[in-house]
Parts: sequence; C-alpha cells; structure tokens
Amino acid sequence: MQLTKPAQIYWCDGTEEEAHRIVEIGMNQEKVEGQPVFHPLNNKTYPHSYLHRSHPTDVARTEHLTYICLPDHDAAGPNNNWKVGVLRRDPMAMLPFCGYNMADYFGHWLQMEGKMNPPVKIFFINWFRTDESGKFLWPGFGENTRILKWIIERANRSTREGARETPIGWVPERGSLDFSGMKISKEKFKRLFNVDREEWKAELEEGQTFLAQFGSRMPQRIWDEFHQLKTALEESR
Repeated sequence: MQLTKPAQIYWCDGTEEEAHRIVEIGMNQEKVEGQPVFHPLNNKTYPHSYLHRSHPTDVARTEHLTYICLPDHDAAGPNNNWKVGVLRRDPMAMLPFCGYNMADYFGHWLQMEGKMNPPVKIFFINWFRTDESGKFLWPGFGENTRILKWIIERANRSTREGARETPIGWVPERGSLDFSGMKISKEKFKRLFNVDREEWKAELEEGQTFLAQFGSRMPQRIWDEFHQLKTALEESR
C-alpha cells in the first residue's frame, strides 16, 4: 500500500494566483525536459484550463495510445493466455489477479446477502442460444426489453406467476411474455427456454473441479447449492 500512496495532495482553490502558479510550473517543466507537454487552452472558451500531457518517454502515455507488448506469448500471463473456447468460471475473469483466496471473495458476498433487506434478486439471461445451423434463436437486441419487462415484474411483485419451475430455477411461460408485434413459434420458444439436463450434468462435473481448487475455505453454502442442483438434475425427468 505504501507504494501506491501519493507523495502529497494538492487541493485546487480556483484563484487567479493558483492559475498563474500552474502556468509557471508547467512552463518550467517544459524548459527542464525540453518537451511541449503543457498547453494553455483558449482563455475565452476555456478560462484557466490547460492540457497537460505526460512526457514522451513515459511508456504509459495513454494519450498517444502506447502499445506495450511482450515478444513471447507465454509471458503475457495467465489471463491473456487463456485457451480459446474454454469457459472462464471466475467472477469478472479476476482469478489471475486476485491477491487472496477467491473462496474468501465468495464468502464476502454471501455475508452481504444477510445485510440487504430485501436481498437482491438475480436473473440469468443467455441471448445467444443457437439452432442446429448456428443461427440465434432470439430475434435480436431490439427485442430484449420483452424479457427485461418480465424480470422487472417478478422482481417488483415477488411472484412466480407466469413462471415454470426447472431444476436450475424458474423460466418464463409463453403467456407471461409480451410478444405483441412479434412472431415466435411455439417450437422456438420451447427451445429458447429448454433446460438440457444432460448438458447441465456435464457442467456440474467441470464446476466441481473449479470449486475444489479453493480447498477447505470454500463456503459450505456454495457446496450445499452445488449438491442440491446435482440432486435436482438427477431426480428430474
């Protein structure tokens, strides 16, 4: 933490004296470094405003879109080295950068649930289900509000009316979605909200491997949910 603390903090007061002092500091910097990094803007349109650029030798000079790369692909680190087509299960792809056991991260959010009244409702949406030919089943982003409307209604009314229970949760019934001005066949609707139990069983096998890597610090509640889902899938027809 010591390395990330600023050497000092300067509070701007917006006075004329301060404006002249900023100009003087910027101009002196140019004289010392010999590079035009400080530019006062048009005082009529942008009074007391200045553009300050980092030094041209600074490799992190974002205003010039510096591109930093490594010659060896394997040296790019675990995040950039992730295999194409392999599902990342860690939240926000942060596992390679987390400085503590991710099981503690999971436990933190489980604790947060008890501090929220009422707790937040979580809905999962997959807009990208495809048919045998690879075409998307859902007609497009312009129709997403139909699903969002269904979600908001359930979140506000705390009701499962218009929803069908499955081993992984509740999915919309056809009559509960507003399809006015839009045609969607019964077959396509069924495929959109189908829960393939065999796919989910295979998913659980990979998920178990992922959870096990965190050892005994993994919250028991997560393992309980895992086993409940596994049982529900095995018992369902």
